[in-house]
Amino acid sequence: MRREILEPGQVVDGRYQILGKLGAGGFATVFDAVHLSLGRSVAVKVLDVSGISDDAYMERFSREARICAQLDHPSIVRIHDFGQLGEGQPYIAMEKLTGHDLEVELKATGPLSVERMLRLFVPVLEGLGLAHKAGIVHKDLKPSNLFLVNPNTPEERLVVVDFGIARVLDSKTQLTQAGSFAGTPAYLAPEYIQNQVVSPALDVYQMGLIIVETLSGRPVVRSESAIGYIMKHIQGEHDIPDGIKSGALGTVLLKALSIDPTSRYPDGSEFSRALAGVRMTGEPVPTLAMPPVHSPPPSSPLIQTNSAAKVPAHRSSGMPLWMSMLILVSFFFFSGCVICSLLSL
Repeated sequence: MRREILEPGQVVDGRYQILGKLGAGGFATVFDAVHLSLGRSVAVKVLDVSGISDDAYMERFSREARICAQLDHPSIVRIHDFGQLGEGQPYIAMEKLTGHDLEVELKATGPLSVERMLRLFVPVLEGLGLAHKAGIVHKDLKPSNLFLVNPNTPEERLVVVDFGIARVLDSKTQLTQAGSFAGTPAYLAPEYIQNQVVSPALDVYQMGLIIVETLSGRPVVRSESAIGYIMKHIQGEHDIPDGIKSGALGTVLLKALSIDPTSRYPDGSEFSRALAGVRMTGEPVPTLAMPPVHSPPPSSPLIQTNSAAKVPAHRSSGMPLWMSMLILVSFFFFSGCVICSLLSL
């Protein structure tokens, strides 16, 4: 039986007593803990750094944690502390939230109403804008990274988790897998796929995808392969129901989903203001969702289980990946035509 990184009763850095394990994903394990002096409940997230002994990686983790700890907004998970375990694994002590992530909510209850979406996303985009002003880009926004606190109550709110984690993971990926980058295929921005450009507009694109998914009940970009996802993103092949594309709301979302990042809202704050300005027309928005489950999902403390999928990236010194794919497809197509012509002679 594999030994856990931390066991119940163990004390981290003389401050945090471990109560139990909350969950684990591809890049981290989360533990329930209490601050011994303050008596405050916290979640301790331990990052997987297997195969990494590079000082630059740990320095980057510390830098990202310090910056993210300065963010103070109800829609951003609060970071209380950070450090390293005895064996070198970095950890973050953060606010422990009660509820479940947006991905769980959508699978359990189906799409959200426009009214509820606006109540949740206007403030969370405002929080995202605060991070952007501090020079922080999340880079891996998806429904599982938006935590729904106190769901289905008047106090419910969305909270962005794992700020800074994506960039630290990306540095680990670059150190261990040349020619790759960290990301989730369904939510990759075109400019990141082609040139690995990271700016607030990247987060705007991902939030646009998430909002449409929240209203329709299904991802905007779907494919059977990583290459399929890549091609759909860079070509702007978004599956958006006509009812969502129409009216003031559609105008706002289509701007957020522009292929050209300079045509999108420059940051989360501008996106939030545009969304807040949407006025309901009273017309129902069509939904294309899975049948809802009648009982709501159980609430649980903050657990982050989805890992960032690895998607091939272009080499910085070569041509973009999408161009390589087009050339490859064209080669096989014309080769097939030549073979067919020869066989017909």
